[in-house]
Amino acid sequence: MKKEIYQAAATGNVEFLKEAKAKDVEAAAAIYSDDDLLGLTSQGNNIIHVAALFGHLEFIKAALECFELADQRELICKTNSDGDTPLHFAAKQRTQALAELLITSYHRLFTSEDKEGENQMMAAASPWRVQNVEGNTPLHVALMNGGKSIQVAAYLTEVGPEVAAYTNNLKQTPLHLAVMYDAKGTEMSAIHMINSLNNQGAALSTKSFSFVQEKEDISLSLVRSLLQTNSEVCDPKGKNVLHYIRFPTFLDARRFLEKPEIPVLLVNKQDHDGNTPMHIAMMNHDFRMVKAMVEHNANFSIENKEGVSAQTLFDHFVINNNLDVSAEAQIESKLNKFPDLVRHEKQKREGLELGHL
Repeated sequence: MKKEIYQAAATGNVEFLKEAKAKDVEAAAAIYSDDDLLGLTSQGNNIIHVAALFGHLEFIKAALECFELADQRELICKTNSDGDTPLHFAAKQRTQALAELLITSYHRLFTSEDKEGENQMMAAASPWRVQNVEGNTPLHVALMNGGKSIQVAAYLTEVGPEVAAYTNNLKQTPLHLAVMYDAKGTEMSAIHMINSLNNQGAALSTKSFSFVQEKEDISLSLVRSLLQTNSEVCDPKGKNVLHYIRFPTFLDARRFLEKPEIPVLLVNKQDHDGNTPMHIAMMNHDFRMVKAMVEHNANFSIENKEGVSAQTLFDHFVINNNLDVSAEAQIESKLNKFPDLVRHEKQKREGLELGHL
C-alpha cells in the first residue's frame, strides 16, 4: 500500500478518496488506480482494515463506494496476516457503529439475487464467524478489549448468537471472556473475580434480549445472553462462569443463580484443582456470593485436591479474624439459612479467645 493511501485511511481523509478517483486531464486516467487503492500493507491490511483500526466510519463508507461490488466484498471479508478481518478491528471500538456498517454492508453485498455475490458468500465465512490465528472471533476481541467495546459485543451476539459457543486456541468461549476481563480489558487471574459487571452503566436496548431487565448492566446482560447457549462450558482449568463472576449486591447474586440458564449442579462443580465456586468465593471474601450460593444449596463440605473444603476456609477466616465485620454481619443476617455453621464458628472463636486469657 502506498504511503499516502495509508495515511488517508489512518486519518479518515475522505477528500483524498475523491481526489484519488478524479481524472487527471492530461493522463485521461484516475490519479490512483484501483490496484493502488486495493493495495495491502506489509501486515496484509487493506484500506478498510486501516480505517476500522482508527475508527473512521465515514472513510469506510466513502471507500466502499469507490469500488465494484466484487471489490467491496473482498475488502470487507479480507483477512490480514493475523487472520483479522476489518470487523475484528471494529470490535475494539467504543461504539457499535463501525461493526454495524460492516455487517449491514456485508448483507447488502451478499444477496441471493446476485449470483456472483451468492457464490462469493459460499466461499467466504461471515465476518462475525471468522476466527483469527489465535482462534478469536470479533466477539472474542470485543470482550477482551472490555470497556465500551462491551456494547459491540452485545451487538455481535445479536447478529450471530451461534458464535457464543466458539472456542479460541486457549479453549475460551466468549462466556469465559465476558467474566475474565474488566472494564479496561485487563485480564484477571482465575483466583480473582471481576468487579466490572456493575460498572458499565448502560442498559441493553436490543429487543432480542428479552430476558434483560430494565436498566440492567450491559455486561451482566451480555453474560446472561451467552449463558443461554453454553452455561456449563468450562475453561482449560475446569472453571465455569460461577468460578469467575462477582456481583455488587447479594440480591443480584441470588437473582442470577435463580435464572433457569444456571443449572443447579453448576454451583458445586469442581475445577481441575478441586475448587468449587464456593471455594473461590471464600478465597476472595465474597460473602455476598457465599450467601447466595448457600441459599442455592451449595455444598460447604466438598474438598479440593489439597483436602480443603469451603467450610475449612470459613473456619480459617473466622479464627484469624480475616472475616470483616460487614461480611460477618451479612452472613449472620441469614441465620435461618445456616444457623449451625455460624453458631459453631462463633462458639469456636469464643472458646479460643477464652483460652488466651
